[in-house]
Amino acid sequence: MNIVKKTVTSAAVAVAALSVAQVAPANAGTSIRGWVAGDRSANVRSAPSTTARVVGHRGSHSFVSGTLVNGSWIKVPGGYINRGVIESQSTRFRTVNGRLSTSTLCPVNKQFNSPGSVGYGYTKNTQRYLNCYANQQLNSLEAAYKKQFGHYALIDLTYRPVAEQRYWFRVFGAPRAAVPGTSNHGMAVAIDFRETDCRGEEFGWGGAGNRWLRINGGRYGFVNPFRYGTAGESYHFNFVG
Repeated sequence: MNIVKKTVTSAAVAVAALSVAQVAPANAGTSIRGWVAGDRSANVRSAPSTTARVVGHRGSHSFVSGTLVNGSWIKVPGGYINRGVIESQSTRFRTVNGRLSTSTLCPVNKQFNSPGSVGYGYTKNTQRYLNCYANQQLNSLEAAYKKQFGHYALIDLTYRPVAEQRYWFRVFGAPRAAVPGTSNHGMAVAIDFRETDCRGEEFGWGGAGNRWLRINGGRYGFVNPFRYGTAGESYHFNFVG
């Protein structure tokens, strides 16, 4: 989607010049301006916590302006938005999507990696990366999942550079793979748990893991964007705060 570029004040640039995927020290009261980075809306919470009630949403690519209340949450009119869903570099997301430096992201715990090969050279030892704020919440989600099931919710894919997006688009095409430069994976705010097309498998529609994630994922800021049981991906979850 092409979006008209908006002007950001020099003060805003000074406090948020990099993608906010990078966890950088910032003081409470700092002004934060940017745009909802994913292709889905972001949650507005009643308090600065993913366990607080959802009181509204901000649409994909919509402008956000607010005040940092702690390291992870921005106070906006009507509630709080997680800083991890806000991109501060540009409204031209295709110039950013899939071009984030892994130095601005956080490494995903390798214990969460799926043991098999997923393609594109992935193995159980391949380092995955995620938006740092999303990664904080993922660690909490995984701890809860392991407490329930005795093992972690295994992950196939997280952040995808644009070259990898092009690869998966060649393999699967639309709509299963997003047009390169538009994927939530390219903004490091999406996770594919172990991919399956089989109904009833752990992360397939009706599987115990999928049911748990759909019921509990929102407590950590992760939601599946597809209507249950559709041709959509049962294992794909976006970070929406």
